Formats: sequence, structure tokens, C-alpha cells
Amino acid sequence: MKKLFLFVLVASLMMSSAVYAKPVFGIKAGLNIASSTFSPLPDGVSKKSILGFLVGGMIEAPLTQDKSFGIRGDVGWVEKGVKFSGDNGFVKETVDELDFSPYLVYNISGIVENARPFVQAGPEFGFVMSTNSHSEIDNVGTKDEDIKDAASTDFSLNLGAGLGLPLHNKGEIVFDVHYCLGLTDMNDTSEVTAKLRSFLICVGYNFPPK
Repeated sequence: MKKLFLFVLVASLMMSSAVYAKPVFGIKAGLNIASSTFSPLPDGVSKKSILGFLVGGMIEAPLTQDKSFGIRGDVGWVEKGVKFSGDNGFVKETVDELDFSPYLVYNISGIVENARPFVQAGPEFGFVMSTNSHSEIDNVGTKDEDIKDAASTDFSLNLGAGLGLPLHNKGEIVFDVHYCLGLTDMNDTSEVTAKLRSFLICVGYNFPPK
């Protein structure tokens, strides 16, 4: 309930910010260098990152008249997960989430001419859409199955930076990177704890305001 209240509050702020200018809409895609904490980690097992993807949309509007502060809302399909390797094989676990991420954006002026460098921070609300465990173990073979006892929601914090490049009244190309720190224990059992981590590299396009 607290998460829902926070999400509604942020959405209300986004709507009220349109008083300064019309919001702009955009699309984005990128890569996710995904990993996870895992405790306790069994002896002889190493943990490695996996490469995932993301695709989604965004809406951004200013919070101040000089447009130095703004708020952006992202929605996207993001692939997260982790890989465990041992002497006898590996297990790759993936989690597909539908994520909602409201950001507070600070646009830094006077640094790059004809560009919009910015920093950004905010929470992330993830809804788990599917899970998969792919294992290849010696003397056992290959196996695919759903991850048992996985949490259905994921709450995280995002921190990052980016650069917007205007296209002469034809919109804006936006590059951004951010680190996603998962705070939810994605394992519903009491035996181990697992929290997702992500480093995301994105490129997007903001359509010109109408």
C-alpha cells in the first residue's frame, strides 16, 4: 500500500508539472548488465553478470520555469538476472519485469553547448512478468523451469546521468546510464536472500512537443 501511495503521489506531481510546459513523450531501448546479490553463496560456486535488454517509453515535463529541474516517468520491459557457475556446469536465472520508474531530473546548463547534460534519481516499481532457470549440469543435462518461490514485485532505487542532443525542432536523442539497486528480496523462502542489481545503458528519442 505504501508503494502504491508513493507511485500515485509521483504521478500527481508529473501531471502538475505540465503547467510550465507541455510534456514530451519518447521511446527508449538499451542493454542491461544484470546481476544479483545472493547469500549465502554455496562453496565452489561463482556469481557472474548476464546481459539483458530493455525497451519502453517515457514522458518528461519541467518542474521549474527555467527547466533546470524536471520529472520523467519511464515504463519498460526489462530483463534482469544472474548466472551461477561451478565445476560441473552453470545455472542462469532470468527475471522479466514491467518497470515503472519516476525520476527527478536536474538539467546542467553551461557545460556542453547545444546539448542537455543531466543527472537523475528516483525509485523503481517492478512487476515480475516471468521467470526462468536454465541449467546445464554434467551428468544431469539441460533443464528449463520457472523459478520457484520468486517474489511478484521488485522495489529499487535508480541513480544515473545522461545527455540530450536536440535535433533542430525534430525532437531529441537522449543517452543515459543508470545503476539500479534492488531492495526487495526476490526469494520468498527464508533459506537465502537475493536482491537484483542492474547497470543500464540506454538510448532514446523524445518526439517534439505538439
